[in-house]
Amino acid sequence: MSVNASVVPSAYQAYTSAAVPDWLNKGDNAWQMTSATLVGLQSVPGLVILYGSIVKKKWAVNSAFMALYAFAAVVLCWVIWAYKMSFGERLLPFWGKAGPALGQKFLINQAALPATVHNHHNGTVETAMAAPYYPMASMVWFQCVFAAITLILIAGSLLGRMNIKAWMMFVPLWLTFSYTVGAFSLWGGGFLYHWGVIDYSGGYVIHLSSGIAGFTAAYWVGPRTKVDRERFPPNNVLLTLAGAGLLWMGWAGFNGGDPYSANIDSSMAVLNTNICAATSLLVWTWLDVIFFNKPSVIGAVQGMITGLVCITPGAGLVQGWAAIIMGILSGSVPWFTMMIVHKKWWLLQTIDDTLGVFHTHAVAGYLGGILTGFFAEPVLCSLFLPVTNSRGGVYGGVGGMQILKQIVGGGFIIGWNIVATSIICVLISFVVPLRMPEEMLLIGDDAVHGEEAYALWGDGEKYDSTKHGGTTDDQTPKYQVSSGATQSRIEMKNKNRGKVSFKWIVILCIFSFVLGMLYSNRMWAAFESEAQITYTRRRAGDFVNPSDDCETNKKQIQDKEDVLGEFSKAHEAIESLDSSIAKLRLELPSNKKSLKIGNFEKNLTNSIAMYTDGINMRKKAFMVIGINTAFSSRKRRDSIRETWMPRGKSLLQLEQEKGIVVRFMIGHSATSKSILDRAIDAEDGQHKDFLKLEHVEGYHELSAKTKSFFSTAVKGWDADFYVKVDDDVHVNLGTLAATLARHSSKPRVYIGCMKSGPVLYQKNVKYHEPEYWKFGEAGNKYFRHATGQIYALSKELANYIAINKPILHKYANEDVSLGAWFIGLEVEHVDERSMCCGTPPGMAFMFLFPAFLPIVSCKLIKRFKICEAECEWKAQAGDICVASFDWSCSGICKSVERIKHVHSKCAEDPATLWNALF
Repeated sequence: MSVNASVVPSAYQAYTSAAVPDWLNKGDNAWQMTSATLVGLQSVPGLVILYGSIVKKKWAVNSAFMALYAFAAVVLCWVIWAYKMSFGERLLPFWGKAGPALGQKFLINQAALPATVHNHHNGTVETAMAAPYYPMASMVWFQCVFAAITLILIAGSLLGRMNIKAWMMFVPLWLTFSYTVGAFSLWGGGFLYHWGVIDYSGGYVIHLSSGIAGFTAAYWVGPRTKVDRERFPPNNVLLTLAGAGLLWMGWAGFNGGDPYSANIDSSMAVLNTNICAATSLLVWTWLDVIFFNKPSVIGAVQGMITGLVCITPGAGLVQGWAAIIMGILSGSVPWFTMMIVHKKWWLLQTIDDTLGVFHTHAVAGYLGGILTGFFAEPVLCSLFLPVTNSRGGVYGGVGGMQILKQIVGGGFIIGWNIVATSIICVLISFVVPLRMPEEMLLIGDDAVHGEEAYALWGDGEKYDSTKHGGTTDDQTPKYQVSSGATQSRIEMKNKNRGKVSFKWIVILCIFSFVLGMLYSNRMWAAFESEAQITYTRRRAGDFVNPSDDCETNKKQIQDKEDVLGEFSKAHEAIESLDSSIAKLRLELPSNKKSLKIGNFEKNLTNSIAMYTDGINMRKKAFMVIGINTAFSSRKRRDSIRETWMPRGKSLLQLEQEKGIVVRFMIGHSATSKSILDRAIDAEDGQHKDFLKLEHVEGYHELSAKTKSFFSTAVKGWDADFYVKVDDDVHVNLGTLAATLARHSSKPRVYIGCMKSGPVLYQKNVKYHEPEYWKFGEAGNKYFRHATGQIYALSKELANYIAINKPILHKYANEDVSLGAWFIGLEVEHVDERSMCCGTPPGMAFMFLFPAFLPIVSCKLIKRFKICEAECEWKAQAGDICVASFDWSCSGICKSVERIKHVHSKCAEDPATLWNALF
């Protein structure tokens, strides 16, 4: 069926009206507009979501708004003057003439850029102006979203402290005096463009410039508050992934739109972009796993971004294999600068780059530009590059010169941005402060915008009672109540206050009390007696014979036997042990009878009697922590008191309010009341933080000391968990409590950083043990146990040790002994990696460079302090370690000097301990 041309509006008639001129290619125009929209979506909502969710909750609104404001401000500045400064007629070798891009005479004409023609030395034309088959309006918008995302990337370095008014001034000034210079020099016909420096889609113009400018601006603005810098967890990791996903998918327009056409080069660019990003993400994640034992989600996002940034300077100019190499390097080099160099170089530590934009954009962008100088393929260059005869270094010819051009071009961008950004920041500081006042920094979004991201409050920020109602612990001044949403919340609270009268509250309480007694069929006296019976049964019965199942326990409780009958299980356990001991006597060689196993019955009976006598005199607690120490370790104890262990009234308050008991555990010397014992007594009188054990101190008696600690602790406290830790380990108590709370419902749980250790069978070896105490195949005797620095036992296992103390064998290795005690029991071993932050660096080289493993040792690369870097990196990522130590020295090397340093880098927020819920 034919269509009459007169029916179709003239605007849609090809080559017959001004709306569809003969030079217009609808496919190219559609792709260019789509690419521009994809890049715009990277900013709004991509980076708006990512920034709003990757920061601490109190900065979510401010961070997201900085991105939103920058996008809107750039759009307006771009069309009024900045586009022609970037792509217009030449004013200087690095700058174009300012002018508007608003009139239809300019916008509906065929796109053309750059405005200057590149000639050979003899005057002949080498490269004419590019004239894509769509209007200038499409080109202006496409280049606009690139400029906008550059300013938003700079904001990533300044989140959490920059004055929003200063940011509103910074955006147009930096766009005018910095971005336009880089864009004109490399893309708009400037001196770097004519020299042949390659920047396919903005590795230098966008990423290198934003990384350097953000880092420079962060220096002038200053750091975040100490609390925010020490602990800055993402408020929503899932939304961070959503924003990162928009960033990744939007990069198809970022790199795919830069050939200014829907051609084969744009297809190559999109494919290479995804290859490099995927490779970089995997490399970064595996480095996290190798060095830090856990794959970090935030780390994966950083690896994805560095891959996207690195491929950008050469996306359509390199082959697929080169994209993989670039991905490997972009996932490892920025990782190294962020995780290793950052912690060694004082400048990087001094300047507070909130999201690490320097590493993810400046380092990755410069790396990508240099690698493009190596891998730019001549045929692909001829499909895109305006300057002829371009090729990478690996292809010979003039390729070596191309590498030099890339280095020099990046150097110009770095130098210009440092100078221009510094001048802009100094000028703004004369008008408004670059940094928010301290009062605003403590409160966050509610003080800056009068709005909050979520209808929640927490994560340690200052609480403003004038906005939320209630009180605050500090005495600092409070802001006045703001208008709008905040005012509405307060009015609604006032209206709803007092709706339920006191009379109805009393009636409801009485009704609930009566209903509870009827439902449970218990009165006060019966309840108290039943609690004691249940309490005694669980201690005296279940733990002596751990194989009893839940049904038996339930039946005993339902039968409500007499109190005396509750000790029957202990008697049965003793009889069972009698049988086991008799059998053991028959199996042991005659030369082992000197062990005097017959004494076990007497000791066990006495132990159970003493245990049951004092069972009702114990204090209730959540966890009891025993810090293993020695007579000569006074300096270690003092360093712990000055860092992670509360002292004086705080220690008592911690026990009373949170149920966390922390004590140094110490035995006594072989000589009664020796000078060593008196020194400990004097120290205890000063600090009151010792737990005295019935144990003779000695280096080879650690297993006996461990048993003594659990037995003593069980007698003194009825706790959910009992924790042993060495005095050369740094512990975050709040994180430890929260970690153990996740396992509170498990009956028999052994929590620690698990490992397998051998019990050596060769004679004349330091840790030789009798053969009959070993399990497993000959010559391969292993026990599953936690590292001896720190581990935790549930209530049931600690009680098991206390009751069976006389018959538990002591191995030379304390942690091996503990693992052996639970053989045959239904014990859940929880491998909690955060309880031993400090993986030996040599493990990483085992995976990366296996050929060099024989010559690699922790001492050779100890100057990188990778063991220490793990807990610091996790602290910055919001994943605080429970305990920190260096496995290369089985503790914190020179702990007296270094534990304070570890505390400053790896400690949790002080409020974490007191705000922890468990």
